[in-house]
Amino acid sequence: MPTPCCQGFTAFLLKFLNFLQTFIGVSIIIYSAYMLNHWHHHHNDVHDAQFLNFGSIDVSNSVVLALPELNKNSLPAPWFIYAFMGIGVILCCITCIGHVGAEAVNGCCLCFYSLLMMTFVLLEVSLVAFIAIDHHWEKDLPTDPTGELHSLRTFIQQNMDVCKWIGIVVVVIQAGFL
Repeated sequence: MPTPCCQGFTAFLLKFLNFLQTFIGVSIIIYSAYMLNHWHHHHNDVHDAQFLNFGSIDVSNSVVLALPELNKNSLPAPWFIYAFMGIGVILCCITCIGHVGAEAVNGCCLCFYSLLMMTFVLLEVSLVAFIAIDHHWEKDLPTDPTGELHSLRTFIQQNMDVCKWIGIVVVVIQAGFL
């Protein structure tokens, strides 16, 4: 039976690491909202603006009918921004479950959190391995008409030292969960 001091310290450590992970997730969401806002203000294509009008029945019917034919060229224009925002939302949801589990000291919730966190980390590792092994990985991605993917890649290349340290810190935080 763990002592209350040990259990309290472990709960505090898990809450603190969850806070850092939530900060990363919220930062991703805020940056993707900034990119989406920037894209909407500088986008002049009428077709994509009509596509974003979800109230139109004709557009929704055409999207549903075209769903089986979905390929990398038929994605909505800001697909990278939406994917980036989705990663941030998923990360925040996972860390919320972890915080609830640490606060309630609920074994079921902590087990579910561990399973979700391990799945998320394995997806990250597989993505990094794919990028490291396949040197032509950019050809597999759909075109990004927003230019944000290119902008992010250029920023990372120009600030490689800082990005390496940030990557190491994120991996250490995530490894602290396991």
